[in-house]
Amino acid sequence: MIDLRWVDSGNIFFELCYLKLHAGDLLMKVLLMTVLICLAFNASADCPVKRPGELPVLPDGAVASDEVMYRGQLAAEKYLLHAEAYIGCGLMAPQQHLILVAKVEDFSRVYNDEVIEFQVRSNLLAEK
Repeated sequence: MIDLRWVDSGNIFFELCYLKLHAGDLLMKVLLMTVLICLAFNASADCPVKRPGELPVLPDGAVASDEVMYRGQLAAEKYLLHAEAYIGCGLMAPQQHLILVAKVEDFSRVYNDEVIEFQVRSNLLAEK
């Protein structure tokens, strides 16, 4: 028999629900745990486990070649997609979330500035 009870802590964010399984039905306990474990794995299947690593090194748009800028673009996109997926998982505390979002926004701004600088330089060279 499963007994569902709510524990009122006075704070909606800390409401707890717990299961009290009565002794005697070991098979039911095993089946329930198996289902819960499968659901947990399924829910986290799209979430990268690791936090995004170090920021990739961005090329200097003022002097970089097309090839170097392209490799920089691939590295930046890979990092940003990984960070976006990690942020979307909701695995972080609110303060950690804000710090990572700020880090990603700063990285995006710097990357965009380098791309603009590269495009301006490329257009100036093409006009000559």
